[in-house]
Amino acid sequence: MNGHNINSAISVDCFKEPANSRLHFLTHMHSDHTVGLSSTWSHVIYCSEVTSKLLSLKFSISSKYIQVLDWDHLYCLKSQGDTICVKMLPANHCPGACMFLFESKTDRILYTGDFRFNEEIEKALHKVISPHNPIDVLYLDNTYCEPSCDFPTQDEAVQMIIKICQHHPKHRIIIGMSFIGHEELLCKVAQAIHEYVYVEESIFERVKLIDGVYGEIFKAGRSTRLNAVPNHLIKASAISKWNEEVKTIVIKPTARLGNVTSIGGDLCTSGLTYTVPYSNHSNFKELTEFVRQVNPRAIIPIVPGRKPFSG
Repeated sequence: MNGHNINSAISVDCFKEPANSRLHFLTHMHSDHTVGLSSTWSHVIYCSEVTSKLLSLKFSISSKYIQVLDWDHLYCLKSQGDTICVKMLPANHCPGACMFLFESKTDRILYTGDFRFNEEIEKALHKVISPHNPIDVLYLDNTYCEPSCDFPTQDEAVQMIIKICQHHPKHRIIIGMSFIGHEELLCKVAQAIHEYVYVEESIFERVKLIDGVYGEIFKAGRSTRLNAVPNHLIKASAISKWNEEVKTIVIKPTARLGNVTSIGGDLCTSGLTYTVPYSNHSNFKELTEFVRQVNPRAIIPIVPGRKPFSG
C-alpha cells in the first residue's frame, strides 16, 4: 500500500483506517493506491475528474462521497478547526494522476504520488515554489531511487516500440498494458504504424470514459495486427496459443529490470517477446533534478521497502 496519513487532518492514498475528521485525497487509480476502497466507502474523497470517473466505475462509490478538484485552482478546506489549502499539480503517470500541494498556517507539503518528471511538471513547480515560499516536506515517489535506474525517456521508449512494430510488418503485435497508464503510448504506436489498437470490450469502454478521443483510436475486438491486453494475461501458454493462430510478437513495456539501456527479442515458445524500458515513474536522474528544483527541507519516501532519496 503506497499511502500515508500525513497528519491528523490529511490522508493521501490511505483508506484502510478512515477517520471522519480527516480529509481524504486520491492521487490516481492504480490498485496499490486504492487499498481499502469499496462500494461501502462513506467518506469524501478529493481527486481529479478522470479519477472520479474511474472510482465510480471500479468501486461503485456513491457520487456524494467523490469531490472533483479542478486543475490550477486553490481550494481551502476545513479540518478539525484548521484551514488546509490544496492544489493539484500534474504527475505525468496515468490519466487523472496528480500531485497534491498542501498549505496550512505551519507548513507546505508536496505529495507527489507516482510521477514521471517532465517539462509540464517543471512549469507547474515554478508557479508554486520560490525561495520565499519553499516546501517544508516532500513526500517523494521513490520507486526507482537508485543510480542504476537510468532507463530512457518515455518518448525514446515509444520510438523503440515503434521500430519493433515496423521491423515485423507481417506479425500480429500484442502489447501489455496496465489498468490505466499506457493509453498515450498505444496511441502513438497506432498512429505511427497506421493501425487501430484492438482491446477487449471492458478496456474499450474504460478508455472512452477517460477520454472520448480514445474511441477514435481504440477498437473493441481482436486484430491480426495491433492489440493490447492486460499484463497478467501475457504468459508462455498464451503466447504459444496466439502463435498457433498467427505469427505474433509480444511487447512488454516495463522498466522493472533496472538499468536497461537496450532492447532485444527473446524467443518464447514459438514467438518473440520484447521487453522495452518504458516507465511512468521517474528515473534516478529525473528524481535528482526534481528534488533539486523543489529543494525541500525534508523528504519522506512514499514507497515502502524501497531506497529513500539520498542524491
